[in-house]
Amino acid sequence: MSGIAGISGGRFEERKELLATMLDRLEHRGPDNREEYHFGNVSIGRNVLVVDGDYEEHEVEAVVDGYLYGANRVQELSGEKKLTDSEEIVELLEKGGPSLFEEMSSGFALAMLYKGELLLARDPYGLKPLYYGLGQGQLLFASEIKALVGLVSEINSFPPGHYWMESRGFKRYFDFPDVSQTEMSTPKIAKKVKELMERSVSSRLPGEGRVGVLLSGGIDSSVIAALVAKLVDRPLTFTIGLKDAEDVPYARMVARYLGTEHHEYIISEEEMVRHVHDVIYHLESFDMPLVRSALANYLVAKIAADYGVKTVFVGEGGDELFGGYHHLKELNSHKEVNQELVEMLRNGYRSGFQRVDRMNMANSIEPQVPFMDQELVEFALSIPIEYKLHDNGDGLEEKWILRKAFEGELPDEIIHRRKKKFFTGSGSADAISHLINTLVSDEEYQRFKENMPDLNGFQIRNKEEYYYYSIFSKSFPGGSVLETVSQTENI
Repeated sequence: MSGIAGISGGRFEERKELLATMLDRLEHRGPDNREEYHFGNVSIGRNVLVVDGDYEEHEVEAVVDGYLYGANRVQELSGEKKLTDSEEIVELLEKGGPSLFEEMSSGFALAMLYKGELLLARDPYGLKPLYYGLGQGQLLFASEIKALVGLVSEINSFPPGHYWMESRGFKRYFDFPDVSQTEMSTPKIAKKVKELMERSVSSRLPGEGRVGVLLSGGIDSSVIAALVAKLVDRPLTFTIGLKDAEDVPYARMVARYLGTEHHEYIISEEEMVRHVHDVIYHLESFDMPLVRSALANYLVAKIAADYGVKTVFVGEGGDELFGGYHHLKELNSHKEVNQELVEMLRNGYRSGFQRVDRMNMANSIEPQVPFMDQELVEFALSIPIEYKLHDNGDGLEEKWILRKAFEGELPDEIIHRRKKKFFTGSGSADAISHLINTLVSDEEYQRFKENMPDLNGFQIRNKEEYYYYSIFSKSFPGGSVLETVSQTENI
């Protein structure tokens, strides 16, 4: 809901000028209003995206990107489960202290004055971004890397599941738990998955405004669409793809089944490549699979924005929770599969979650990721692997228990549709690769390979990835930025 930025240290006039520069670079994250607050040697600000009713500006001591959802002690102290107002958040933390972050189950990045000291925090999974760096004795922080470029000597990713105070340094408040495997029966596991999904979607619906779902026709986004359609009268669904792309007819089938207001956008290869520069600038990565998926994500979010949608629901996280990746079937044991799933969840803030946040917020749309509700994550991690990769007599079917949970809620063709990567289903992969290969000569690529700089262990694999890197390096120069970029290994 916001682009946040701030500075600790230095003269007031200098802080005010720097803060304005940083917020200018984040305007897409909150075009509806801008707020700046100055407390002693700390200045914080936000660009506000109004997604839920009217907005009133008032003096606060906290800026938040996202929502804070809590339960148990949070609800006891505040009387609310969903915290949206900065004054509520400040009051709650003054009562309960930073340990309350342990009970938050949503995506958020937060900066506030806590007992006269700057406090920064990020959600457990890194659904919302936050970066920081030091420059001339000052600490600067912001929602995106671009806000810090040229202002600090090094740019670092704020670690998910941590909070920071100058007097305490970084404190981890969350790590993935060692969850004992549930011994519930198949029907009870499926019922529990469905109940937790319903609860997660319901809690994330805005009170007002049009609601959209980015619908690929795969099981994850289709489940989300089915749950939203039960709670919202004719939600909007959006699908994008090249001509003859596989996602388009499957998404259309889901939309007709659910009775949504459905919008399809058929694009050309040339149009996709025209947006590569914008996508890399907003994505802040040059990882080839991530850029490919981001292109489709960026363009479909652009269409949603044209229809006045401010909130979209997405199916990100389903693959990591329920075993949706084909390479998992090649691992040697259930223990290895579980370790791989947790590792992908740990790295999501530099891959899929980064794409979802950046591509939607680039279009001033707030994404909601129901699969990443903390209670749902913990339960999903307790489900034995054989319920995720299940032998149905015709090989291993991925995400079997999720499919089982929603039988009868979607067409059978969707329930048992095989996993496709976003860029594969939308038809963008081969087309983009072919076009970009014509833009980079063999000689240019060979010169780069012979003189390739140290990319922090990142290996440029082909012309397409080199093309993305060449664009990235112009907007984000400096070695430290490379440490924020993760490389997808299983492509």
